[in-house]
Order: sequence, then C-alpha cells, then structure tokens
Amino acid sequence: INAEYGWTTDDGFCGVFAASIATAFLPPTGALGGGVYAIAVYGGVVLFSALMLYQTQSIIKGCERTPYNAPYDPISASIGIYMTTINLFVRILQNSGQWKTKIK
Repeated sequence: INAEYGWTTDDGFCGVFAASIATAFLPPTGALGGGVYAIAVYGGVVLFSALMLYQTQSIIKGCERTPYNAPYDPISASIGIYMTTINLFVRILQNSGQWKTKIK
C-alpha cells in the first residue's frame, strides 16, 4: 500500500519488526524499553488492522472484476486474512499481558 505522504506499509512493517527485535534486548520496565514495547504492540495492532482491511477490499474487488467463467478462488485468497487475524490476536494478547503485569 503506497501513501501520498511518502511512507509505505513496508516502512511500518520494518518499524514494528525492528521494535519487536529491540524488545528482546531492552527490558520493558525502563522508559526506552517500555516505549519500544509499546511501538511493537500498538504499532502491530494498527498495522495488522489496516492490512486486514486492505486484504478484504482486495478480495472483494477481485471477485467483482473477475468474469463469471474465469478462475478466481476467493477462499485461497483469504488465507492472508486468516494469517493477519492470527497476528492481530497475538498483538492483542500481548497488550492484555502488558496491562496484567502493570497491576502487580
């Protein structure tokens, strides 16, 4: 997905990936580690939500533009949505776990 503002989803994926790697080395109890962890979790939620919307629209447009007799399998195309849903669920679980550790 390209945006008019000069950034792409590849930049977002790279940023969330780098933040996820950095959380292995920075403890989330510090200020810098907590910020990096928040980028990894909340950035992942926003990014995977946007990706799910894009993939859904792409499948709908593919079904609308494909002629009746042409081979198009929306079920196979929806495997990406399934993987995005799993990634989004993992990010939400990480967010829930973060709140649980802050209470203690």
